[in-house]
Parts: sequence; structure tokens; C-alpha cells
Amino acid sequence: MAQVPGVDAFELDVESPEDSPRAPATRTRGDGAAAPRSGRPHGRRAAHPASTQRSADERETADEPLGLRSLVQSVAAPSLPREKLPTLEALMDRLTTELAAAEPQQPAPSASSAPTALPQRPAGAGARAAGRSARQAAKPAASAPSKGSAARPSVVKVGEGSYGEAWRLACRTGDTSGRGTGVVIKVVPIEGSELYNGGQQVRTAADMLSETLLCRELSNLGADSAAAGVSASDGQHNWTRGFVRTHAVAVCRGPYPRELVRAWERWDKQHGSENDPVSSLPADQLFWVIAMEDSGTDLEKYVLADWDQLRSVLLQITLSLAVAEASLCFEHRDLHWGNVLVQPLLDATAGQNGTAGGGSAAWIVAQLRGQQLKVASHGVAATVIDFTQSRLTARAGPDSGELLAYNDMGADPELFEGTRGEVQFDTYRWMRDLVGDDWSVYCPQTNCLWLSYLAEVLAQRFGGAQAAKLGGVRLSAGQRRQLREFRKRAVAYNNCGELLADELFQGLLQE
Repeated sequence: MAQVPGVDAFELDVESPEDSPRAPATRTRGDGAAAPRSGRPHGRRAAHPASTQRSADERETADEPLGLRSLVQSVAAPSLPREKLPTLEALMDRLTTELAAAEPQQPAPSASSAPTALPQRPAGAGARAAGRSARQAAKPAASAPSKGSAARPSVVKVGEGSYGEAWRLACRTGDTSGRGTGVVIKVVPIEGSELYNGGQQVRTAADMLSETLLCRELSNLGADSAAAGVSASDGQHNWTRGFVRTHAVAVCRGPYPRELVRAWERWDKQHGSENDPVSSLPADQLFWVIAMEDSGTDLEKYVLADWDQLRSVLLQITLSLAVAEASLCFEHRDLHWGNVLVQPLLDATAGQNGTAGGGSAAWIVAQLRGQQLKVASHGVAATVIDFTQSRLTARAGPDSGELLAYNDMGADPELFEGTRGEVQFDTYRWMRDLVGDDWSVYCPQTNCLWLSYLAEVLAQRFGGAQAAKLGGVRLSAGQRRQLREFRKRAVAYNNCGELLADELFQGLLQE
């Protein structure tokens, strides 16, 4: 197995991972797989297999501008000079043009239903106000919208993380299913020498190749597969629409568009941003950008209406993970409730986007090892996002070996130093115990740990005083007890395929 966190569809003017001095060092295990050396600061592994060589035609295709497409595409050929890369402004114009051409626009979603599309900060990560004023004073000029570009919809900041920002293009396409009907873009500064958010920009283009592969493979589990009943990635009859669909991945350069700077300032005024101002980034900053479906509101903020909706969300997540385990040996490894998006299913849902029926009567449809399974939705659809910490294996090609993508979470010791007794940080530590701090190994029981975590935080959110204050279903003492008993059982399962049979889901799953 070649240990490769990248795909040929994503390259720019950096040295190839195996030649770059910044690429992670690897050693060869006895089984021929590359294994990590200890002490690497970033964690992402990068080493292209010898068989992965692009043809001249493929290299020409890579020079084409990026459009909104159903699969990950390239914007730049290898060794393309930085100044030849598209700007972030031009990329947004292209996305807007193709959105307008592809679908009729619908009313924009409200900013209050914003997904959290970036990694959740560990507790204790305070605001980084110190030094911000000095960087703002020296900020470069922001770019203005391009002349002659398509009329761009309004842009709203919807989330932030230590690595960057998430924005919504506030237009909705003609999909009437109620899931996946808009576009969110995640913008991550890479390669820069400037301090950002209190530290160095440790991520390189090679680091981001791994997440690109993860996004592509998980998108392929649901991309045009529902009709065929076969996953595009494995050909073994596994498919699900339970992972966010990636439209495009790109590398581009600054400066940050002026309207995004203004949107950032509005967010800061309303919420108090913990990030440095995007206007402080230099004009020639490189960015990794991913455009994905707008799949709703994160579970932490979503108001579940009743007990059956809560159970359905847990079962939908379990089924999606079970399919990805079977198809890709997938572990999410960071499935806190900010990385689950929920949205209502509309009455016009029937038969679209992995559903059967409509509205509250809709069923979420998936296929696991050739067997079609249906989950009673009770009116909501759950989508899993953010694969920064995830692990999977995928085929490099029909005649090639497998590619392994993962993040060495052990390279970030602070992740495991959170408050004991806080279930999210306890879950990180339990994962570390399961994998023996070897994050390359496949251990699907980590997915079960995160289902246990979700049961606990939902029991807290919708039990007692919090439910009365924040709204939504107010769980009875018996229902809270069921969730906590489920939590204990969940950690005893070996994988989510087994977890599907748990008694909590009785009456929700049909074959």
C-alpha cells in the first residue's frame, strides 16, 4: 500500500511532495507501506506512488480555470508560477458564473442557519486580540469585484477555525429536496511566512492534498451513485449521501476580496472573532479553497423537534459511517457536533438526493454491501462534514494499489490536554488509547466513540434546563437514560455496521 495523502487533480507551484524539503519523511514498514517517523510537526503524509504519472493531456486539462463541478478538479499545473494562479476574487467570480448557469437561483438562506464548516476550537483557546491592531495597521489593499463578472450573490461569513474561514455564497439552486441546495466555501491560508491566528502557517500544499483526497472519495460515495446503486469509489455497492458533497477544490492567491473583508468585519462585530483579520494577510498569500454544498445548521445549534428526530439523526450518522467504513476503511476522528449539519426535508423531497418520500415522511436511503437500507428521517437530514483529522484508504486507479490518507493527531499534543471529564477531550484520549498512538492504523471503533459522544452532548442539550432555555424537544428522564445507556453500549461495538442493530434505533431502520 502506498501511503499517499494526495491526488493528481490538485497541484500547484510547489515541489512534488517526495522532492520537497517540507514534505514529511517516511520509512518503509515490513509490509511495504510507508510509515511515519516520529516528531513530524504537521502530521499529513505525502508520497506519490511511482505509478501515478499524468499524461500530457491531463496536464493540459490542469491548466484550465476551475469551475463548479461534481468532482474535485484542478486549477493549476505543476510548477505554475504563483502570479499565474487565479486570484481568490477570480475564483469566486467563476463559481458565481457557473452557479448561475447551472441552476435558477432561489431566495438566500438566513445567516442564522449557518453551518460550522471548520474544525471546532478546543476549550481554552482564547481570543487572540494581542497583535491584531498592529497587523491591521499594515494591512494590504483588498481586491474589488472584477469588472464584467457575473452579478455575485451576497457573501456571508458562517464559521471560523484556527486554520481559516468559512463563507456562504448566499444563493440557492433549484434543488427542491431541502438538502445540498447552496454553496459554502472554506478558505485556508497556506505556505505563508506571516504569522496568522497566533502562529505560523504550518500547512503546505502537500498537507492539503490529503484532505482533498478525503473530500473526493467521500463525495464519490454519493455522487450520481444513488441511481446506479454503486459507489463510484469502490464499485462494491456502497453509497450514501450522508457526507457533504464537494463541488471543487482549488489553490489560488490573494488579495482577500473586499466584500469578504467587510463580511469578516460584520462577523467580528456581531460574534467577536478569535481569528486575525483576513485583511492582515499579504496580497500574494496562497489559499487552499474548497467549495461544497450548504447542508444546513450544525447540530449544536439545530433545534430538534422531538425524540424521534434525535434518534433519526444518530442513526443517519451511524449509517453514513458504516457505508464509509465498508467502502473506504474510513474513520472521522473528530465528529463533534459542530461537524454534523442538519436541515429540514421539504415536502418536495420525494425521490431526490438519496431520499424516498417527502417531508416528515421521507426516508433517507443508502446502500451497504449491496443491501438497500432506509432510515425514517422524521423530517430532517444529517450530513457529516470536515475531514481534517480523518483517515481512509482509496484506490489510486484500476491497476494501482491503495492510497492511505490520515492525520498524525499525535503531532498535536495539546489536543489531548483538554479538561478531563469534558466528553470531547476524553474522546480524543480514548481514541489515542485505541490506536496506540499509531494514527495510520484502521480502527473503526473510533467512529463508535464519537456516536457515544454525540449521545452524551444531545442528552445534555435537550435535557433539563438547557432545553427549556434553548427550545426544542425536552427529553424525559427515561429518554435521557436511554441515551446514556446507548452511550455505554456504543463503545463496545467494533464498528458502525454493528452499531446499526442497536436497540435505540428500533423501528427507524428498514431493509
